Amino acid sequence: MSPASDVFSLGCVLHKILTGRGPYDSAAEHEKWPRLLKGEVDSLDEHGAQGVPPALRALTLWCLDADPDTRPATAQGLTESLSRWLEGMRQREEAARLVAVADDLKEAWFEKRSELEARQSAQITTSAPSEAARFV
Repeated sequence: MSPASDVFSLGCVLHKILTGRGPYDSAAEHEKWPRLLKGEVDSLDEHGAQGVPPALRALTLWCLDADPDTRPATAQGLTESLSRWLEGMRQREEAARLVAVADDLKEAWFEKRSELEARQSAQITTSAPSEAARFV
C-alpha cells in the first residue's frame, strides 16, 4: 500500500459516484486484471456521466491511471486540486445566480417603465382639453 494506491482507490470511488458503477464493472471477471494493468477503464459517458464537468472527468481518470507514477502524488495533492475545482464551481454558480438576479431586475425595470409610459400617456390624453371645449 502506498499513497498512489490510495489515490487509485479514490479514483474508483469517484468513478462509482459519477456513474453508479466501478471502473471495471463491465468486464468479465477474467478480463478485469488485464484491463486494470493496461489502464482500460470503463467509459464515464457510457455509464451515465455525460453531464460531468470535464475537469472532474479528467481528475477521475488521472487517479485511475495504470502507472502509479503519473497519478497525483498524494491524496493531499488531489484534495487540493478538488478544492480548487470546487471553489471554481462555487464562483461560477454565484456568478450565474447574480446574472439571473440582474436579468430579473432588468425585466422588472422594463415592466415598470412600460406601466409608467402607459400611465403618462393616459394622463396626457385625459388632461388635454378638447378642441371644442376651447371655443366654448
